[in-house]
Amino acid sequence: MMDRTELYRRFADRFHAGKRLRPATAAQLADAEPFLGVLWPESYRQFALVCGAVYSPSLLDLIVERKPGFSDVQQFLTPKQSVTETRRWRLGLEPGDGCVVFATD
Repeated sequence: MMDRTELYRRFADRFHAGKRLRPATAAQLADAEPFLGVLWPESYRQFALVCGAVYSPSLLDLIVERKPGFSDVQQFLTPKQSVTETRRWRLGLEPGDGCVVFATD
């Protein structure tokens, strides 16, 4: 069975359309947590440490073609971008309330 690290690498190899991948660092992830008011889920932490901000626009075409019943993710964000976008979406909510933005479609 394939481990998660290999799965994440294969996903990025197949779908990433941007410049070279720049994995997040543990420090970047840790620095974002207090601003977000959450701890990153371990699966996201692993993905970010392996792949970083994957840009996957071709995923939408595949989803439209196959109609699997779920949405696409076009751009995974860096930890810093997650903080910025979460602040923008929260519109005055306190840390720990609502959702955390980690990707866009």
